[in-house]
Parts: sequence; C-alpha cells; structure tokens
Amino acid sequence: FIELVGAVKSEFDKNKVKCVLGPYDECGSHPDTIPFAKHYYDLIKKNFPDIRTYLTVGGGWGMGVNEDQEFKGVVDIWATNRWMQDKIDIVRKFPGTEVGIYNMASGGFLGKDVTPANDRAVFGFLVYKTKSPVACQWAYIFDNILISAFTNGNFGYVFPSSSKSEGAVPSIYWEGVREGVKDYRYLKA
Repeated sequence: FIELVGAVKSEFDKNKVKCVLGPYDECGSHPDTIPFAKHYYDLIKKNFPDIRTYLTVGGGWGMGVNEDQEFKGVVDIWATNRWMQDKIDIVRKFPGTEVGIYNMASGGFLGKDVTPANDRAVFGFLVYKTKSPVACQWAYIFDNILISAFTNGNFGYVFPSSSKSEGAVPSIYWEGVREGVKDYRYLKA
C-alpha cells in the first residue's frame, strides 16, 4: 500500500499537481470496515503527511455512526451527500478540514427529475459556487450488472458494454457530469 501511494504521489509531484487521496468510500455506512479504513488513512498520514485525504461520509451519520469522531485527524476533506448541518459544523472546526460534494448530481440533490442538465449544474456551477475541494459521483459495474447512483427505471451513469473486456459505457447522464466539469474549468480560467 505504501509503495502504491508513493508511486501515485510521485506522479502527482512530477506533474506539479497536489495529491488528494480517498482510499475508502462510505465506510461509515459499513461499520465493519471502519477499523480497516482507519488503518489505511493512518498509514497515509504517517508516511505522507503532505497528502490531503478525503472520505465520502453521511451514510454513517444517518445510521448513527459518529463518522466525525471515527476519522478525526486522518481525513482532511469530508465529501458528503447529506447536508447534516450539525455534523458539517463539527468537521469544519477540525484544523485544515474542508467539506466536499459527493453523490449530489441529478434529482437526489436538486429535488427535481433526473436530467443531464442537473448533473451539469451540480458538477459545474454548484462546485464552483461552493468552492468544493472535491466532487465525486459513483457508478459501479459488477459482472455486467449495472449498479449506479440514483437508479430509477433505466437511469444510470454507466452501462455495461457488449463485452466485459470493454468495461463501461458512459450514459447521457455521465456526459452531463463531463459537461459540468468543462463549465467549471471555464469558470476557473
């Protein structure tokens, strides 16, 4: 793990890009994984103190897990899909901590129908306006079975290709995310 992180950091350094790593996803929602996640975050902080870390949180808080206490001191950026103001206020008080955006595209955040335009707005203008240090959207495929954020009907961010070796094919919703990222880059320029 340390060798892998070192290699990743080396590539970031070579390209003069600040390295931000998030080795786990929503471990608070899966409490059995918390000790393992803490172990790997501790390894990063001990061996590479200049790497900023992020963790997607919110599900654990929703289930009664004190994510803020579990990961205090090892997570720099708390990317959340749940605006639990009391919890966000707690983590904002940790030294050097920031709050990012996670899984908020489409109707889940905007409270509207799922559309590529909503995805574009979240990953472009919302990220720019909030000055979010990270913005993430998940989409997984296992054995060509689609599992994706905000699945309702046939909606998904990626779909299985006709061949396992080809991986995933982005959907029109993922294209909305891509266009939002381009908008963000124009706004930052």
